[in-house]
Amino acid sequence: MSPRLLPSLLREAALIHRCLPLLLPECRTIEQARQELKWLIDEFGSSINLQKACLQRNRHVPLQYILGSQPFGSLDIQCRRHVLIPRWETEEWSLNLANAIKESFVKKDKKNLQIVDLCSGTGCIPLLLINETKKLFKNNSLQVDSIDCSQMAINLTKLNFNLNFNKKSNFKNDYNISFKTHKFNILDEIKVKEFISKNLTNQKINILTCNPPYIPPSEFIKDVRSSVRMYEPKLALLGNLEFYHNLIETWIKFDLIESFVYELGDLSQVTYVQQNVPSNWITGVTYDSNSKPRCVFGYNKTAPTDYSATYKNFLNGLSYTN
Repeated sequence: MSPRLLPSLLREAALIHRCLPLLLPECRTIEQARQELKWLIDEFGSSINLQKACLQRNRHVPLQYILGSQPFGSLDIQCRRHVLIPRWETEEWSLNLANAIKESFVKKDKKNLQIVDLCSGTGCIPLLLINETKKLFKNNSLQVDSIDCSQMAINLTKLNFNLNFNKKSNFKNDYNISFKTHKFNILDEIKVKEFISKNLTNQKINILTCNPPYIPPSEFIKDVRSSVRMYEPKLALLGNLEFYHNLIETWIKFDLIESFVYELGDLSQVTYVQQNVPSNWITGVTYDSNSKPRCVFGYNKTAPTDYSATYKNFLNGLSYTN
């Protein structure tokens, strides 16, 4: 539980702006509260809607749900309740992966690229990868598939694709890029095989990405902010090893992929993957800007495509390989 706010802090906030004290329970500092108030004023002006927004924030509603969007790279990602809000940590590694693709993957005479993103939520990861690499695919082809078990997430992914691509440029004519969404539970092996048979008849997935639920229930109460616990979907948050087990026992075991990047919460999930991948796979872990383990990645060293340069660039000096 957060410590109680000092009355003197609340009085100081009220002297600056009448709405500022409402933001302090979540923001905790005057500086952070003033920054959030600026964003809210930019969005709602000084109307009654500003007061309503500040009251929502006082009840710990996430700022992104109130504002309706979150920047992610150069994209503006729409956010809605019941769908996980994109985090800066995910943005960071997604940009690193996009840069790695630009620097090495397509330059190796790879004409076609197949990316599949699991547990897509808002669609932020696959849409950022498309946006950052699209100029490579005027002649070469890029196929991106986005998968989630939530219809609300699927609908939001489609909305974000339309707002960021179809409504801003002649995207379909300018680039040889296919983007599709699919609703099913990736832990259902039969559904995975159906997806593969319908969408990947002639090639393997080059890059499998996933930001799975990875917070163990035992850590959810003590380590997660109240705004997240109260308003964001537990379906997208609570988990441990099941999705990493699915990576090993389905996507790798049935030889469906050539490389992967999975976000994670701690090194125990890295250890599980590294101890269970076949011997022909190279694996590693990346750390975020806060020096916390953030992704486990791997590639098949016997695959037709040489992924060593791609993932060397992805490491970006913040990681180690095994």
